[in-house]
Amino acid sequence: MFTTYYTSPFENAQYSLRFYLTTYESTPGTVTTPTKYAMLSVPVKPNVSNAFFLRSRGYDRWSAILVFVTNKTQSKFYRLQTQTNSYQSIQPNSIWISPNLETSTSHTYHEWMMYSIPKYVIDEYAYDEYYDDKSRYRKNINICVMQGSYINDDYIHCSGFAMRPNPYGLTCHGALQLHWAVNGGSGITWYAANWDYTNLAYFALNTNYNNIRIPICPSNDPLITRLNDFYFVFVAHYSYPSCPFFFIYLQNPLNASDVQFIGRPNKTIKGRYGNFLKEVSRVAMGLVIPSPDPKYLVYVGNRPYLNLRVDLTQSGWTGDQGYVVGCFTEEIDPNGRNFNLNYYNSTPVVWN
Repeated sequence: MFTTYYTSPFENAQYSLRFYLTTYESTPGTVTTPTKYAMLSVPVKPNVSNAFFLRSRGYDRWSAILVFVTNKTQSKFYRLQTQTNSYQSIQPNSIWISPNLETSTSHTYHEWMMYSIPKYVIDEYAYDEYYDDKSRYRKNINICVMQGSYINDDYIHCSGFAMRPNPYGLTCHGALQLHWAVNGGSGITWYAANWDYTNLAYFALNTNYNNIRIPICPSNDPLITRLNDFYFVFVAHYSYPSCPFFFIYLQNPLNASDVQFIGRPNKTIKGRYGNFLKEVSRVAMGLVIPSPDPKYLVYVGNRPYLNLRVDLTQSGWTGDQGYVVGCFTEEIDPNGRNFNLNYYNSTPVVWN
Protein backbone atom coordinates (compact mmCIF):
# COMPACT_ATOMS: atom_id res chain seq x y z
CA MET A 1 0.00 0.00 0.00
CA PHE A 2 2.93 2.36 0.49
CA THR A 3 6.64 2.55 -0.22
CA THR A 4 9.41 4.76 1.11
CA TYR A 5 11.53 7.08 -0.95
CA TYR A 6 13.91 10.01 -0.62
CA THR A 7 12.81 13.33 -2.07
CA SER A 8 14.87 15.48 -4.40
CA PRO A 9 16.96 18.44 -3.18
CA PHE A 10 14.24 20.71 -4.56
CA GLU A 11 12.04 19.52 -1.74
CA ASN A 12 14.79 20.21 0.76
CA ALA A 13 15.81 16.57 1.12
CA GLN A 14 12.97 15.19 3.23
CA TYR A 15 12.55 11.47 3.78
CA SER A 16 8.95 10.59 3.03
CA LEU A 17 6.47 7.78 2.93
CA ARG A 18 4.40 7.60 -0.22
CA PHE A 19 0.89 6.20 0.30
CA TYR A 20 -0.55 4.65 -2.85
CA LEU A 21 -4.00 3.43 -3.86
CA THR A 22 -5.95 4.73 -0.89
CA THR A 23 -9.68 5.48 -1.03
CA TYR A 24 -10.38 8.72 -2.87
CA GLU A 25 -13.20 10.97 -1.65
CA SER A 26 -14.50 12.49 -4.88
CA THR A 27 -17.53 14.08 -3.19
CA PRO A 28 -16.85 15.87 0.13
CA GLY A 29 -18.20 14.23 3.24
CA THR A 30 -19.32 10.97 1.63
CA VAL A 31 -16.76 8.40 2.76
CA THR A 32 -17.73 7.19 6.22
CA THR A 33 -15.90 3.85 6.08
CA PRO A 34 -12.58 3.69 4.20
CA THR A 35 -11.88 0.60 2.11
CA LYS A 36 -8.23 1.26 1.17
CA TYR A 37 -5.95 3.12 3.53
CA ALA A 38 -2.50 3.25 5.06
CA MET A 39 -2.69 2.37 8.76
CA LEU A 40 -0.36 3.65 11.48
CA SER A 41 -0.25 2.53 15.11
CA VAL A 42 0.42 5.63 17.22
CA PRO A 43 0.80 6.03 21.02
CA VAL A 44 -1.86 8.09 22.78
CA LYS A 45 -2.47 9.53 26.24
CA PRO A 46 -5.63 7.96 27.70
CA ASN A 47 -8.48 9.82 29.42
CA VAL A 48 -7.99 13.03 27.46
CA SER A 49 -8.59 14.30 23.93
CA ASN A 50 -5.56 13.97 21.66
CA ALA A 51 -4.36 15.56 18.42
CA PHE A 52 -2.80 13.60 15.59
CA PHE A 53 -0.37 15.53 13.39
CA LEU A 54 0.62 14.49 9.88
CA ARG A 55 3.18 16.37 7.80
CA SER A 56 2.62 16.29 4.05
CA ARG A 57 4.01 17.89 0.95
CA GLY A 58 2.79 21.35 0.03
CA TYR A 59 4.16 24.47 -1.59
CA ASP A 60 3.89 23.27 -5.19
CA ARG A 61 0.51 21.57 -4.76
CA TRP A 62 -2.58 21.28 -2.62
CA SER A 63 -2.77 18.24 -0.39
CA ALA A 64 -6.10 17.10 1.04
CA ILE A 65 -5.85 14.20 3.47
CA LEU A 66 -8.67 12.43 5.28
CA VAL A 67 -7.96 10.55 8.50
CA PHE A 68 -9.96 7.92 10.41
CA VAL A 69 -9.29 6.00 13.58
CA THR A 70 -10.15 2.33 13.85
CA ASN A 71 -10.11 -0.25 16.61
CA LYS A 72 -7.54 -3.01 16.97
CA THR A 73 -9.53 -5.46 14.83
CA GLN A 74 -10.38 -2.79 12.20
CA SER A 75 -14.05 -3.66 12.58
CA LYS A 76 -15.33 -0.08 13.10
CA PHE A 77 -14.18 3.38 12.12
CA TYR A 78 -14.47 6.95 13.35
CA ARG A 79 -13.90 9.72 10.83
CA LEU A 80 -11.81 12.64 12.05
CA GLN A 81 -11.88 15.20 9.21
CA THR A 82 -10.26 16.23 5.96
CA GLN A 83 -7.42 18.74 6.26
CA THR A 84 -5.43 20.62 3.63
CA ASN A 85 -2.19 22.54 3.56
CA SER A 86 -2.53 26.31 4.03
CA TYR A 87 -0.30 27.84 1.37
CA GLN A 88 0.96 27.35 -2.16
CA SER A 89 3.89 28.82 -4.10
CA ILE A 90 4.86 31.35 -1.44
CA GLN A 91 7.11 31.63 1.57
CA PRO A 92 4.67 30.45 4.23
CA ASN A 93 3.43 32.31 7.30
CA SER A 94 0.88 29.89 8.69
CA ILE A 95 -1.29 30.56 11.73
CA TRP A 96 -1.59 26.83 12.47
CA ILE A 97 0.70 24.85 14.76
CA SER A 98 2.98 21.84 14.64
CA PRO A 99 3.28 19.14 17.35
CA ASN A 100 6.18 21.06 18.93
CA LEU A 101 4.22 24.35 18.97
CA GLU A 102 6.14 25.86 16.08
CA THR A 103 4.33 27.08 13.02
CA SER A 104 2.91 24.27 10.91
CA THR A 105 5.05 25.51 8.02
CA SER A 106 8.45 25.48 9.71
CA HIS A 107 9.63 23.55 6.65
CA THR A 108 9.04 25.35 3.36
CA TYR A 109 7.94 22.33 1.33
CA HIS A 110 6.13 20.26 3.97
CA GLU A 111 3.35 21.31 6.33
CA TRP A 112 1.88 19.81 9.49
CA MET A 113 -1.88 19.11 9.50
CA MET A 114 -3.70 18.66 12.80
CA TYR A 115 -6.56 16.22 13.47
CA SER A 116 -8.31 16.35 16.84
CA ILE A 117 -9.48 13.09 18.46
CA PRO A 118 -12.14 13.35 21.18
CA LYS A 119 -11.55 11.83 24.61
CA TYR A 120 -14.47 9.40 24.27
CA VAL A 121 -12.99 8.11 21.00
CA ILE A 122 -9.61 7.59 22.66
CA ASP A 123 -11.36 5.68 25.45
CA GLU A 124 -13.23 3.48 22.98
CA TYR A 125 -10.63 2.85 20.26
CA ALA A 126 -7.30 2.80 22.12
CA TYR A 127 -5.88 -0.62 22.92
CA ASP A 128 -3.17 -1.99 25.20
CA GLU A 129 0.29 -1.91 23.66
CA TYR A 130 3.05 -4.01 25.26
CA TYR A 131 5.80 -3.94 22.62
CA ASP A 132 6.11 -0.32 21.48
CA ASP A 133 8.80 1.22 23.70
CA LYS A 134 7.73 4.71 22.65
CA SER A 135 4.21 4.17 23.98
CA ARG A 136 4.57 5.96 27.31
CA TYR A 137 1.13 4.98 28.61
CA ARG A 138 1.11 1.59 26.89
CA LYS A 139 -1.91 2.68 24.88
CA ASN A 140 -1.96 2.93 21.08
CA ILE A 141 -4.57 3.79 18.50
CA ASN A 142 -4.82 2.89 14.82
CA ILE A 143 -4.78 5.84 12.41
CA CYS A 144 -6.07 5.31 8.85
CA VAL A 145 -4.86 7.74 6.19
CA MET A 146 -6.52 8.19 2.80
CA GLN A 147 -6.80 10.78 0.07
CA GLY A 148 -9.18 13.65 0.65
CA SER A 149 -11.03 15.81 -1.83
CA TYR A 150 -9.64 17.80 -4.74
CA ILE A 151 -6.04 16.67 -4.47
CA ASN A 152 -3.95 16.90 -7.62
CA ASP A 153 -1.80 13.86 -6.96
CA ASP A 154 -2.43 10.12 -7.10
CA TYR A 155 -0.64 9.40 -3.83
CA ILE A 156 0.07 11.01 -0.46
CA HIS A 157 3.50 12.21 0.63
CA CYS A 158 4.01 11.86 4.39
CA SER A 159 7.22 13.17 5.93
CA GLY A 160 6.25 12.90 9.59
CA PHE A 161 3.52 12.17 12.10
CA ALA A 162 3.03 12.71 15.84
CA MET A 163 0.45 12.54 18.61
CA ARG A 164 -0.07 15.09 21.40
CA PRO A 165 -2.57 15.57 24.26
CA ASN A 166 -5.28 18.07 23.31
CA PRO A 167 -7.18 18.66 26.57
CA TYR A 168 -9.40 21.49 25.30
CA GLY A 169 -10.20 19.86 21.98
CA LEU A 170 -8.61 22.50 19.75
CA THR A 171 -9.87 21.82 16.22
CA CYS A 172 -8.64 23.89 13.27
CA HIS A 173 -10.45 24.51 9.99
CA GLY A 174 -8.62 26.56 7.37
CA ALA A 175 -9.82 28.77 4.54
CA LEU A 176 -9.40 26.10 1.89
CA GLN A 177 -11.41 23.58 3.92
CA LEU A 178 -14.16 26.20 4.30
CA HIS A 179 -14.13 26.87 0.56
CA TRP A 180 -14.03 23.25 -0.55
CA ALA A 181 -16.47 22.15 2.19
CA VAL A 182 -14.27 19.10 2.59
CA ASN A 183 -16.57 17.49 5.16
CA GLY A 184 -19.78 18.21 3.28
CA GLY A 185 -22.26 21.06 3.57
CA SER A 186 -21.73 24.33 1.72
CA GLY A 187 -18.53 26.17 0.86
CA ILE A 188 -17.61 29.84 1.03
CA THR A 189 -16.04 31.97 -1.68
CA TRP A 190 -12.37 31.59 -2.60
CA TYR A 191 -10.10 34.61 -2.82
CA ALA A 192 -6.41 33.72 -3.12
CA ALA A 193 -3.87 30.97 -2.54
CA ASN A 194 -1.07 33.34 -1.61
CA TRP A 195 -2.42 36.55 -0.10
CA ASP A 196 0.00 37.85 2.54
CA TYR A 197 1.70 34.44 2.90
CA THR A 198 -1.41 32.35 3.36
CA ASN A 199 -4.59 31.33 1.57
CA LEU A 200 -7.72 33.38 1.99
CA ALA A 201 -11.45 32.87 1.50
CA TYR A 202 -14.36 35.18 2.19
CA PHE A 203 -18.04 35.54 2.97
CA ALA A 204 -19.62 37.81 0.36
CA LEU A 205 -21.60 40.88 1.37
CA ASN A 206 -25.40 40.69 1.33
CA THR A 207 -25.30 36.88 1.24
CA ASN A 208 -26.61 34.12 3.49
CA TYR A 209 -24.47 31.00 3.83
CA ASN A 210 -26.32 27.90 4.96
CA ASN A 211 -25.01 24.54 6.19
CA ILE A 212 -21.46 25.60 7.01
CA ARG A 213 -20.01 22.58 8.83
CA ILE A 214 -17.49 23.31 11.57
CA PRO A 215 -15.71 20.33 13.22
CA ILE A 216 -15.67 20.11 17.00
CA CYS A 217 -13.90 17.83 19.48
CA PRO A 218 -16.19 17.18 22.46
CA SER A 219 -14.82 15.30 25.45
CA ASN A 220 -17.95 13.20 25.78
CA ASP A 221 -20.09 11.39 23.23
CA PRO A 222 -22.84 13.88 22.24
CA LEU A 223 -25.19 10.97 21.55
CA ILE A 224 -25.02 10.19 25.27
CA THR A 225 -24.08 13.42 27.06
CA ARG A 226 -25.14 16.99 26.26
CA LEU A 227 -22.26 18.92 24.70
CA ASN A 228 -20.13 21.33 26.71
CA ASP A 229 -19.81 25.01 25.83
CA PHE A 230 -17.49 25.98 22.98
CA TYR A 231 -15.42 28.86 21.74
CA PHE A 232 -15.89 29.41 18.02
CA VAL A 233 -13.29 31.79 16.60
CA PHE A 234 -12.70 33.17 13.12
CA VAL A 235 -9.20 34.28 12.18
CA ALA A 236 -9.59 37.34 9.98
CA HIS A 237 -7.12 39.03 7.68
CA TYR A 238 -5.72 42.01 9.55
CA SER A 239 -6.56 44.49 6.77
CA TYR A 240 -10.22 43.44 6.64
CA PRO A 241 -11.34 42.41 10.15
CA SER A 242 -15.02 42.46 9.17
CA CYS A 243 -16.08 39.35 11.14
CA PRO A 244 -18.10 41.50 13.59
CA PHE A 245 -20.53 42.03 10.72
CA PHE A 246 -21.29 38.30 10.59
CA PHE A 247 -24.54 37.19 12.21
CA ILE A 248 -23.88 33.62 13.36
CA TYR A 249 -26.70 31.09 13.80
CA LEU A 250 -26.86 27.43 14.64
CA GLN A 251 -28.95 25.83 11.90
CA ASN A 252 -30.94 22.62 11.82
CA PRO A 253 -29.53 20.60 8.87
CA LEU A 254 -32.98 19.10 8.30
CA ASN A 255 -34.84 22.42 8.38
CA ALA A 256 -33.02 25.52 7.18
CA SER A 257 -35.54 27.87 8.81
CA ASP A 258 -34.92 26.37 12.27
CA VAL A 259 -32.06 28.54 13.56
CA GLN A 260 -30.71 29.78 16.89
CA PHE A 261 -28.96 33.15 16.91
CA ILE A 262 -25.61 32.92 18.69
CA GLY A 263 -24.11 36.35 18.16
CA ARG A 264 -21.49 38.30 16.25
CA PRO A 265 -17.75 37.64 16.52
CA ASN A 266 -15.67 40.15 18.47
CA LYS A 267 -12.05 40.63 19.54
CA THR A 268 -12.72 40.13 23.25
CA ILE A 269 -13.43 36.41 22.71
CA LYS A 270 -10.42 34.62 21.26
CA GLY A 271 -10.43 31.25 22.98
CA ARG A 272 -7.07 30.06 24.22
CA TYR A 273 -5.40 29.55 20.87
CA GLY A 274 -6.37 33.01 19.64
CA ASN A 275 -4.18 34.64 22.28
CA PHE A 276 -1.09 33.20 20.59
CA LEU A 277 -1.75 34.72 17.17
CA LYS A 278 0.37 37.67 16.07
CA GLU A 279 -2.17 40.44 15.53
CA VAL A 280 0.18 42.35 13.24
CA SER A 281 -0.93 39.90 10.59
CA ARG A 282 -4.01 38.05 11.90
CA VAL A 283 -6.99 38.98 14.05
CA ALA A 284 -8.86 36.40 16.16
CA MET A 285 -12.55 37.24 16.56
CA GLY A 286 -14.88 34.80 18.23
CA LEU A 287 -17.97 34.10 20.25
CA VAL A 288 -19.21 31.62 22.81
CA ILE A 289 -21.57 28.83 21.77
CA PRO A 290 -23.35 27.60 24.91
CA SER A 291 -23.97 23.85 24.94
CA PRO A 292 -25.44 23.39 21.44
CA ASP A 293 -28.79 21.70 21.03
CA PRO A 294 -28.22 18.27 19.40
CA LYS A 295 -30.56 19.15 16.55
CA TYR A 296 -27.96 21.61 15.25
CA LEU A 297 -25.30 18.93 14.82
CA VAL A 298 -24.35 16.98 11.69
CA TYR A 299 -22.60 13.61 11.91
CA VAL A 300 -20.21 12.43 9.21
CA GLY A 301 -18.66 9.06 9.92
CA ASN A 302 -19.73 9.47 13.58
CA ARG A 303 -17.87 12.80 13.88
CA PRO A 304 -20.06 15.72 15.09
CA TYR A 305 -20.01 19.08 13.28
CA LEU A 306 -21.72 22.32 14.17
CA ASN A 307 -24.09 23.28 11.37
CA LEU A 308 -24.01 27.06 10.96
CA ARG A 309 -25.76 29.80 9.07
CA VAL A 310 -23.63 32.90 8.45
CA ASP A 311 -25.70 35.95 7.54
CA LEU A 312 -24.16 39.04 5.95
CA THR A 313 -27.43 40.70 4.96
CA GLN A 314 -28.27 42.50 8.21
CA SER A 315 -25.18 44.50 9.15
CA GLY A 316 -25.50 47.44 6.81
CA TRP A 317 -21.78 47.10 6.13
CA THR A 318 -20.88 48.49 2.71
CA GLY A 319 -17.13 47.93 2.80
CA ASP A 320 -15.15 44.95 1.61
CA GLN A 321 -15.99 41.24 1.95
CA GLY A 322 -15.53 39.20 5.14
CA TYR A 323 -12.08 37.69 4.56
CA VAL A 324 -10.98 34.78 6.76
CA VAL A 325 -7.82 32.72 7.06
CA GLY A 326 -9.80 30.01 8.83
CA CYS A 327 -11.47 29.26 12.12
CA PHE A 328 -11.11 27.01 15.15
CA THR A 329 -13.17 25.63 18.02
CA GLU A 330 -12.29 24.76 21.62
CA GLU A 331 -14.17 23.41 24.59
CA ILE A 332 -14.45 26.05 27.30
CA ASP A 333 -14.43 23.52 30.12
CA PRO A 334 -13.91 19.81 29.33
CA ASN A 335 -15.33 18.94 32.76
CA GLY A 336 -18.83 20.10 31.93
CA ARG A 337 -21.12 22.87 30.72
CA ASN A 338 -21.83 26.07 32.59
CA PHE A 339 -25.55 26.16 33.30
CA ASN A 340 -25.37 29.91 34.00
CA LEU A 341 -24.17 30.58 30.47
CA ASN A 342 -27.27 31.47 28.49
CA TYR A 343 -27.99 32.86 25.08
CA TYR A 344 -28.17 36.63 24.76
CA ASN A 345 -30.28 38.07 27.58
CA SER A 346 -30.03 40.58 30.38
CA THR A 347 -28.83 38.10 33.01
CA PRO A 348 -25.09 38.41 33.78
CA VAL A 349 -22.98 35.30 33.35
CA VAL A 350 -21.71 33.91 36.65
CA TRP A 351 -18.67 31.66 36.47
CA ASN A 352 -18.31 29.10 39.24
